[in-house]
This record gives sequence, C-alpha cells and structure tokens, in this order.
Amino acid sequence: MNLQSSLSFINVESLCTDTFGRLLVWSPRLASTHDVVLHNFCELSIGSVCLADIQTKGRGRSKNVWESPLGCFLFFFTLQMEDGRIVPLVQYVVSLAITKAVKDICNKNGLPSIDVKIKWPNDLYLNGLKVGGILCTSTYKLKKFNVSAGSKTFLPQNKRIEIDVAEYDTIKYWKQRALGLEKLLEASIQREQILQDKLLERINNIER
Repeated sequence: MNLQSSLSFINVESLCTDTFGRLLVWSPRLASTHDVVLHNFCELSIGSVCLADIQTKGRGRSKNVWESPLGCFLFFFTLQMEDGRIVPLVQYVVSLAITKAVKDICNKNGLPSIDVKIKWPNDLYLNGLKVGGILCTSTYKLKKFNVSAGSKTFLPQNKRIEIDVAEYDTIKYWKQRALGLEKLLEASIQREQILQDKLLERINNIER
C-alpha cells in the first residue's frame, strides 16, 4: 500500500501523551484500518492511530468481515512490547479504556451518562445491544511484539441515522466532527496508558 497517496497524516499536538495518538492517519474510506496498521507497521511510529469514516472490509474474530457505514468510530493503533505475557492483556485494557472514555466525555460535557458495558473478552454492549468490538493482533520480530490494536464502535442495526446533507457538506461540520473525534481519542488513549501502567505495575509486583 502506498501510504502517501491513500491517506492523510495529521500531527496532533494537543494530547497529553508521550507517544499514543501523536500521529493520526486518516482516510474517509478504507477497506480496513487494521490492515493499514498491520501491513505498514514498520513505516509508522509507535503509537500512531489510523482512523476512517467508512470501512468496507473490517476484520473481526474468526476472520469475520465487517462493513462499517458512516457514523461508526473506527480506529487502530500501533504498540510495541517485549514481554509476551502482557500481550494478551492489551484487549482488556482497550475495552476498559473505551468504556471509561465514553463516561468521561459525557461527564465533562454535561451529557447523560452512557453506561457502555464489556462482554468479555472483547465486545462492547449498551442496553443489551452490541455496539462495538475490540481486536488485537501481534507479530514477533527482532525480539519484540508488534501489536495492532483497535476498535469498531457503532450504532445498533435497528437505529437509523438521519443526515442533513446541507450541513454535512460544510467545513464547519467537519471541523466539529474532527474535534469530537480528537476528544474521544485523547480520553481513550489517556485511560489506556494509565491502565497499561497499572497492569505492568501489578505484574512487576507479582514477579518480586
């Protein structure tokens, strides 16, 4: 894949993180955000996040293929680890980070709380309906695990999305949408980094 011709690269300066989310790779339409991260891992800096508005061949468990229409929140990021015992825990950290991020954004903006729950190991549910899923894959190279992790969060299938075309096709709309995505991404990444640090701390305590 030619990254330069198919994707837009955005340097995000407002995040309070060291690596996660500093490079945002975006496209209005992709076959799979997971595949972009997986197949171009060595070309992307660690912590890079790939976002798409529409996804046509997203990957699920057991090689399931997902189509994701406009309105879904699709992202994958790069992560590198040396301890293989921690790699299986990444999907739990991502699940927890997303549920916490949703609650934090609601609280900060004075919105009604959205109680997103986790159905282990990697599904997100709201009011008994599945609204998202987590996928983490890894490869081993040069004594390090290259982890591609991310999520697809969507509306239940029986919910319609009404779009005002005139509003949709404006610069103001896209600026607001980009700001909303950045806030959600920032909250999720910050939570994820904190949870990962806690997991590493507990593992180190067990080994002592």
